[in-house]
Amino acid sequence: MAMKGVKLTFLFSGYLSCSLLGYNVKMIEIVLWGLIGFIAGYLINQLADFFAALVDVQDAFVKELESIEDESLKTKMEAGGPNTDSVKLKFGLPGIWGLLNGNVDRKRPFLVEIGCIFFFATLPTLIPNTTNLIVNTIHITILILIMIVDLENKAVFGIVIYPAVIIALIGSFLVTPEENTIGLAIVGAIVGFVIFWGIYKFAQLLYGADSGALGFGDVQIALLMGAMLGLHRVIFALILAMFLGGVISAIVLVVNRNVGRQTALPYGQYLTLAAIIMLIWGAAYYEFYWS
Repeated sequence: MAMKGVKLTFLFSGYLSCSLLGYNVKMIEIVLWGLIGFIAGYLINQLADFFAALVDVQDAFVKELESIEDESLKTKMEAGGPNTDSVKLKFGLPGIWGLLNGNVDRKRPFLVEIGCIFFFATLPTLIPNTTNLIVNTIHITILILIMIVDLENKAVFGIVIYPAVIIALIGSFLVTPEENTIGLAIVGAIVGFVIFWGIYKFAQLLYGADSGALGFGDVQIALLMGAMLGLHRVIFALILAMFLGGVISAIVLVVNRNVGRQTALPYGQYLTLAAIIMLIWGAAYYEFYWS
């Protein structure tokens, strides 16, 4: 009887030790990803500021071109393009530090860093596989950057999109087959691009080329989504993006009186948000849907 008690105590102690070890490992992961979130948020802020400065230079160049009446001079200036030498990537203090020191003029740096800390800290519990977690963390960081740049400047940069597509294709070799494969990534990128290119062209015919209803940057984001998500998830993501666009736009129309039916709202935010949702839950949803 005494031996049984010793065995039960030993088994319970072993179970408790394993449970505590697993709990501690998970907590370490959560804290580590919170720290990664802070670093990601900081980098997103610096790059968003860089692209905002780039847009300012390009806008100033366009205005200068419009003010020139000499066609030959205008042609020369257009050929030369805007002078972006003054735009440099600067690594300033984190937004959290600025707010703690009383700098409340710019809230975005602080909000992005805090948001990324808490959001990234949840990722280890949402994405159990470590390799999938690492790859999707990189994808989500890129998508948040694209979202912020598009929201602030109504611009999508190929210098972000195309390297991100290559990263997504490389990542498809590393993640589990349920998540993505190189075949699914390539076909998904093509399908995403073709679908949104068709929608883009249709919107141009319907509303006019300068309506701002959709931009080619949105087509580029759809291409990236296909590479990140694969064919099996990109269709769901595009449908979700359209749904989010309709719902959120309707809410904005009701809440914000300065926004009218003809106001062009950046569509990239809905695409990137849908992509983030599908990166986290898309594989499980696909499996549940088709089963």
